[in-house]
Amino acid sequence: MNWMTILNVLFSLMGVASFGILAYCGWLYLRQLGSTPTRRPPLRKERARAGWPRVARTAA
Repeated sequence: MNWMTILNVLFSLMGVASFGILAYCGWLYLRQLGSTPTRRPPLRKERARAGWPRVARTAA
């Protein structure tokens, strides 16, 4: 077994491992994206519920 064969196998394994890491991170991203709620109440309603002054509620 010469050095070129060893290097080719090493780089092939590194390529497979990096693809696996990218696929796993993509799966985690999609799983998190599907589990988080996408709608939030408007900020003005939250501030009104919290009792902020009207000037502070209309500023944003």
